[in-house]
Amino acid sequence: MAQQNMRGASWRDRHIGGDLDLNPADELGDVRESFTSTRLIQAAPIGNPGPLGLYAFGLSTAFLQGAVTTITAPKPTVDMVACFAMFYGGLIQLLAGMWEMWKANTFAATAFSSYGGFWMGWSLYGILKSANVWTGQSSSTPVVNYNGATADEMMLALWGILTFCFFVQTLRINRGLQTLFISLTILFFLLAGGVKNALCNKVAGWVGIWVALVAFYVATAILTGEVWNHEYLPLGHMRKAKKAAPVAAAKKGNAAQAGPAQASIAEDNRV
Repeated sequence: MAQQNMRGASWRDRHIGGDLDLNPADELGDVRESFTSTRLIQAAPIGNPGPLGLYAFGLSTAFLQGAVTTITAPKPTVDMVACFAMFYGGLIQLLAGMWEMWKANTFAATAFSSYGGFWMGWSLYGILKSANVWTGQSSSTPVVNYNGATADEMMLALWGILTFCFFVQTLRINRGLQTLFISLTILFFLLAGGVKNALCNKVAGWVGIWVALVAFYVATAILTGEVWNHEYLPLGHMRKAKKAAPVAAAKKGNAAQAGPAQASIAEDNRV
């Protein structure tokens, strides 16, 4: 019990799914033993990679918006973001996703890995484009009817659709993640529209800064809960629906039959 309290389980257990976890690692001891025979891996403590992944996403997003909003010089900023996004926004998020997969947290693993791949792909494309390697108009034999703008619009719109799919899943977790993913969905569609519209692109830049701030808040809330063993920054955890007591037991007023049902309800509400 003392060990669980040190890991923040006491405050997390009062909410459905913990912070970013649909399946808290504290409940996976038996599962690990059934999938591996290595004692070292079985006994290894598993931390929460959620804050790391969220900070990596938020920082990379905020850094890029400096160029979009022209707070900083666009070209040098984009070049520098490409390098940091490759590793911090991309590789770190990919690692966070794999660690979430080890914790059997499918949602977080899918989201972190996806956005890690996004940042790595965006960085690689930017680097190759700057080196005149991967653009149709910069090669010695230009591609006929090459339209990079249309490709950008489709890519960003597809990421907007994927992000909305993630948002639907957050309806089961907490308000913080709901705000993050619906804001990110709007950001991707604004960026898609901003490919050919300067004003839309500028608005997207400021929305991107908002998205980064929300990501920082959620990450800090989770990290603070882990370290201080108390939820100082609320995330608005969603609660399970209460189970109705059997109708027959209610009509008969049979306390012996209604007792187990009420105990089950109390157990659900306590999670």
